[in-house]
Amino acid sequence: MGKKIARWALWALIAAHVCVIYALSAQDADLSSQTSGRVARVVAQIFTPDFDSLSPAHQESVVESYQFLTRKAAHVAEYAVLAGLIVLALSHNRRGAVFGAMAASLGCAVLDELHQMYSEGRSAQFTDVLIDGAGALLGILAALLLLRLT
Repeated sequence: MGKKIARWALWALIAAHVCVIYALSAQDADLSSQTSGRVARVVAQIFTPDFDSLSPAHQESVVESYQFLTRKAAHVAEYAVLAGLIVLALSHNRRGAVFGAMAASLGCAVLDELHQMYSEGRSAQFTDVLIDGAGALLGILAALLLLRLT
């Protein structure tokens, strides 16, 4: 009974995570840029020596340089989490779990990019699907390692 509840909980997490992915892709370009800009600013503060002593214009320049990487890292993280959760939910059949997680993640990535085309100022990017796929692969490997260690 405990494993069954755990599987249902994993599927609930997967559904919630997919909702978050689609909510983020529904943001218009300005809101999306603001969201990633806030994250990029935190990253810049962590990784840029003396960031707070830079002029505001220089700070903005540094934040902008981190923003592209921040956006792509978010794609990797979103799909690593998604694929990892799917592997764990399907762990009773490891081979099927790997195939299912990759297929579901790539399908979700394609639909996400298509959905994004309908958000003002946004577009679909095939490269983002590839980045999402790389994230899914990382999530699958991490989940398999976790399963092997437990």
